[in-house]
Amino acid sequence: MKKCLFGVILSSLMFGCCNNDVYVHPDSRTYADLVGREAAVIKQTKDDIVMLKNKYGEIKVSLIGANVFSYIPKGGEEVLFSVKNPDFTMKDFLHAGIPVVWPWFNMNGEAGSTIHAFARQLRWKVAKKEMTDEVFRLVLELESNSDTLRLWPYKFKLVYTIELSQSLTVSLRTKNTDDVPFFITEGYHSYFKVSDVNSVVLRGLDGVLNDAIACGAWNKPFKGDLKFHAGEGRVFFPGRGEYVLFDEGMNRAITLAARGHKKLILWSIPQKASSGQFGPDDWKHFVCLEPSTISREAQVKVLPNREHELRMTIKAVPLK
Repeated sequence: MKKCLFGVILSSLMFGCCNNDVYVHPDSRTYADLVGREAAVIKQTKDDIVMLKNKYGEIKVSLIGANVFSYIPKGGEEVLFSVKNPDFTMKDFLHAGIPVVWPWFNMNGEAGSTIHAFARQLRWKVAKKEMTDEVFRLVLELESNSDTLRLWPYKFKLVYTIELSQSLTVSLRTKNTDDVPFFITEGYHSYFKVSDVNSVVLRGLDGVLNDAIACGAWNKPFKGDLKFHAGEGRVFFPGRGEYVLFDEGMNRAITLAARGHKKLILWSIPQKASSGQFGPDDWKHFVCLEPSTISREAQVKVLPNREHELRMTIKAVPLK
């Protein structure tokens, strides 16, 4: 009896359940259709550019320097400023996107060191790519080697996480893999695209202390909102670390939230001034907001086997 029953089951499996007839449900919608997800896309070009796109927008990242140099929210316009045809291999400092400044800001490295250090000039490794319905995550890494040790005599590992969702978030984690503590100054040298530098307004500085470069005296608090202008050059303590850049000409506000920095730098070039990189009208269409730690007096100490994070989130919000 058991053998007969087993034979019936086996026959059913062989000739009933496992037939080769193909059935397709008449409703053609996929998982992505039903949950409202657009198919995420990631492409890497031969010139070390990674392009990411999902339902919230698209970004472009140069693996040389880990520079996010384009961010276009879905249905919106470019948020980041970049000079025309940026060359990420150049030795001079590049005015494009969000340059990563590490392990020293400006000329705070050893004698004879280059401005804004070396992380911006090196090729980063793609460590991870993650895609979900709500976020696209790209993780890049840079580790010390014989070349970096000649420039800066410490062992380290940098982990740079880029997340594209309803906003753009970048996180730079400095890991000390050496046996001794080291000190860093660092920053995001962020360039934002605006309609007219002389008409945008920055909120988030009311009651925040000025640095000496802004007013000639330490610790003088700023009042109200700041009207930007060409040729800006100011340094503030971070306050809450939450800022809004109003741009009526582009009908949007760019929000910026940062942590892990000790200063906020505001910067733009004088009207009609030009350098080798800037075009004749570029002065009008960018402002630089830099959450950074810029001086040796404020430098960050990172102990062995410990880490420090510099984090920034930006989002473009329509005004009307």
